[in-house]
Amino acid sequence: MVGTTIHDLPEELLAAILSHFASEQHDVDFDTLKACALVHSTWRDPAHRIICDAGVELETEADVARWTKTRRWRRYAPRELGVRAYKSRTALGKLLDGCDGLRWLMLATPTRNFDPAVLAHPALSDLRTLILQGEILRTSPDLVYPFRLRSLVVADTAFRSPHLASFLSTIAKTSSSTLKTLSLSGFSSNAHPAVASSLLSFASSLTHFGLSLASSDSSDPYHPLLASCTALESFECTSLPASLLSHLPSTLAGLATTEDAPRIPVPALAGALDRLKGIKRLYFACLRQEFCLLPGAAKLVSETEVRGVKWWFADDRD
Repeated sequence: MVGTTIHDLPEELLAAILSHFASEQHDVDFDTLKACALVHSTWRDPAHRIICDAGVELETEADVARWTKTRRWRRYAPRELGVRAYKSRTALGKLLDGCDGLRWLMLATPTRNFDPAVLAHPALSDLRTLILQGEILRTSPDLVYPFRLRSLVVADTAFRSPHLASFLSTIAKTSSSTLKTLSLSGFSSNAHPAVASSLLSFASSLTHFGLSLASSDSSDPYHPLLASCTALESFECTSLPASLLSHLPSTLAGLATTEDAPRIPVPALAGALDRLKGIKRLYFACLRQEFCLLPGAAKLVSETEVRGVKWWFADDRD
């Protein structure tokens, strides 16, 4: 009688064993899983499924070419995909051909042009999170995306960011009611009026908004947007001008900034915190001591902590 071996285990049990190499999302043992996939034909599919569920990150053009070339040997498409280099729009399109069911996509190529038309790929119909870094090109007014996003992060590195607003307007055609978190960074100050206008379609659904606003930039374009945000719970901004603080929505529970301590307008911040009755968390990138040396700042911290507001600074350990 032939003895039973590990290769005779049901696929579900084998998958449960292999899953211990991916018990933590950020500590996946890809090398071991790849080695397991080569042990036996019965091991290949469970190992590939775990690898794809954990996500795939392609660092170079060669990685993209290799992943595309070997697509026909894979039964499973990745749920998450990160791409840091690709040769052309055609190469990126071929890569996406094998990515049906993709839910998380990062295209981080800051020094190259990005054609928004590539996102119209039918494989992206299930996409929920998009992280994009690059020089955004002109978007066709007829372009419609197949996805309904919940989270969007964009860093437009193009000079003067002339096409960022039209790109966001195209996203809004299908995602205006579903987008919950939005972060915009690295774009030109010249684009603020057009970008702020394009964001109005998302206002009622947003729960988190992150914005890159230089200390020298006017916050005026974003005041109508903030006034329309009826569900916003957290707001991040690189600066905190007094005019912006006076327009923060009453629904806010969290506020964060990377502004230097001397530039934070303490009286305006005090007025905002007095008005924002539901505020619970404040994250400041400056040192606690630097902030508390500002006139009225130490008193503001102590008075708001009494009512349950938690302050975090760069030097806080907890």
